[in-house]
Amino acid sequence: MYLKMLGEGFRRNRAFLGAYCLMANHIHLLVFRQSTSLGTIFRQINMAYANYFNERHGKTGYVFQGRFKSFIVLDDVYLAVLLRYIHENPVMAGIAKSVHRYLWSSDAFYRHDRGASNALPLVRVPGFEGRAGSRSYEELMAGDPADLKQLPISGQIIGTEQEIKEVNRRSRTQKQWFRENRRDRDALGVRIESLLRPQGLSLSEIAVPSQKRTVSRIRSQLMGQLYKEGYPPSQIAKAFKMTATAVLRAYERCF
Repeated sequence: MYLKMLGEGFRRNRAFLGAYCLMANHIHLLVFRQSTSLGTIFRQINMAYANYFNERHGKTGYVFQGRFKSFIVLDDVYLAVLLRYIHENPVMAGIAKSVHRYLWSSDAFYRHDRGASNALPLVRVPGFEGRAGSRSYEELMAGDPADLKQLPISGQIIGTEQEIKEVNRRSRTQKQWFRENRRDRDALGVRIESLLRPQGLSLSEIAVPSQKRTVSRIRSQLMGQLYKEGYPPSQIAKAFKMTATAVLRAYERCF
């Protein structure tokens, strides 16, 4: 049922799955999304599943605990590392003797092209397309885990050393610009209020979770505009009670 709802939610938001693995109390997904944020996509899917689960089992309250953890992958090379990690989870957890014997993952899709359909929009990650990709996948899964490159992670970013340096360089530049222009938290709050005033809104109305598309759209546009003006994403995120990654994604969508 969760896979069915996953497929419906992804099709609705024009997103695709590069890999998945459903575990007993958590899931691992490799997602190719377009303009819709992960937060929006999974809020829809998980709310639908929670309603189904509670009704079926006569329960109430939350089914999923806390916000999901996510990373932006900047380099295709590291998709292979993630592909193997996702599919090996059942073996590492001791609930399956081998990867290909576990039914609730996309391993069969990469080995035999099974599982992809209109209901579940699976796509192969770069380097593993077609028949040649299936052979590459089998070689990947049969190889020594020690041969895989270690994922270079910086915050919520996975990429090459040079890519991470560039992201960090931009972050330092923005912080320096912020200091030079003496833009402190109070100045940020004043700027936010000035942008909201023409719309008759306040920061307290925008910086709260909401199912209203209008509120989400205004918040996204506002975060993107502030980032464009040079305010550090960490400060913007704190003001809106969001994450720095959400600020960056808002900027990507709006500009």
